[in-house]
Amino acid sequence: MTTDHTLAPDTWASALDSTGTEDEAWLHAGGIVLGDDDAVACAAGAVRAAAGGDGLSMWLIALDEDGRSTGLVVELAGLADAPPPGEVLTVLTRMSRAMDRVSPLGSLVVALASPGGGDRVAREVRWGDAVADAARSGVLPVRAVVAVGAHRARLLHAAVRR
Repeated sequence: MTTDHTLAPDTWASALDSTGTEDEAWLHAGGIVLGDDDAVACAAGAVRAAAGGDGLSMWLIALDEDGRSTGLVVELAGLADAPPPGEVLTVLTRMSRAMDRVSPLGSLVVALASPGGGDRVAREVRWGDAVADAARSGVLPVRAVVAVGAHRARLLHAAVRR
């Protein structure tokens, strides 16, 4: 997933033209991500059902400048055990372009979801560290990186500013 054409083009195309639907109740519950507990609740509410699937997926949940969900959510499924060099930076760069249309001053909550996730296992830590490193490059602020499993969710990284 290091080149643009391998970054789930159908997902990116729909994300660029979508601001969510009415049945995404967690997005419209009026909650604001102000602190780490809010970020964990946001990530768990968004992807807990998906954490019952196969493998590891990364969910990018866009927040506006006030910490409210914009409705822009992108899932990247079938992640490898460890991110290839530069992959997460490419993903955040693509998401930055999508967010420019929705909330240019916004940030992300990144959820790493897997069936047995939420325990800060090596795979979650590798991907979480890669997200934090990519965010430090300045392309897009990440409010939190959260590991989410079917039964638990835990903070991997607190706010990473650009």
